[in-house]
Amino acid sequence: MPNVFSPNGDCFNPDFSAFGGVVLDENSLDPCGSKRDIVDIRSKCARFVESVKFTVLDRWGKELYTYQSGGERTIYINWDGHDNSGIEVPGGVYFYSAEVIFDVVDPSQKNKTYKGWVHLIR
Repeated sequence: MPNVFSPNGDCFNPDFSAFGGVVLDENSLDPCGSKRDIVDIRSKCARFVESVKFTVLDRWGKELYTYQSGGERTIYINWDGHDNSGIEVPGGVYFYSAEVIFDVVDPSQKNKTYKGWVHLIR
């Protein structure tokens, strides 16, 4: 999981994503995606993930954002720095928890919780 992202419109690290999803080759030109050769590697790296429940908290423990994969929502999260009401959260450090369910043979390895922090820069 990344620990910094900046949804400020410059196309560099625009969202918090569980996996960046692309590898850019030496012909990549600009951060907004034009004239790039992009190889999508998400389908290979996350193929054993069944679902993700992602929660963002502020430093006082107030829940700001929740995300549950399923239906049209992917397992990659792609949080853009808005709260559950669609309002931009200010720049700062936030804490997250991601509960991930894996498709595995060993039932003891099926559920895992990842916790950490992320610095949102505006």
